[in-house]
Amino acid sequence: MLKNIYSEERQYMRSGDLLAWDQGRGGIFSRLTVAIIKLFTGSRYGHVGVVWVCSGRVFVVEASQPQVRLTPISSIKEFFYIPTRVRWRKKYEYFLLSKVGLNYSLGDCIRAYLGILNEKDNDRYQCAELACEFYKLTGILADSYYEPGCLVDAIIELRKSQPLLITNKVKL
Repeated sequence: MLKNIYSEERQYMRSGDLLAWDQGRGGIFSRLTVAIIKLFTGSRYGHVGVVWVCSGRVFVVEASQPQVRLTPISSIKEFFYIPTRVRWRKKYEYFLLSKVGLNYSLGDCIRAYLGILNEKDNDRYQCAELACEFYKLTGILADSYYEPGCLVDAIIELRKSQPLLITNKVKL
């Protein structure tokens, strides 16, 4: 797959777009968690987050150990970018930012895999749960997709988008 350079692609990124990872990008816990999710779900993707653009900066809002956080995309080595063409509204920003700082839930991750995630329990999140709730709020999703790969596949199908592999490595 062709790798696109972040510095050349960031101008096209919009709030509400989807990011996905096929490998962990932090410590051993992150790499192990993503590997286990991919193994059990049979998916290419093990982690997702939602783009938020603010004052010319591009961030991802993601549920990752230990909590929901904002991460500058410029600090991320490699990821998949899926345009969603969300018509951005202030209430979407409020939703995402109101979740920052809430705890990550490995238990929710396991319950999502088992198909027994309680949608009413919203004081902690796993990555696909947060992204799914966001895309349901925007009206893009009607159904619940609490596994990263299922969520990515649904967004790709519904928005007729293709994932771009983006890297922050310098072009040679």
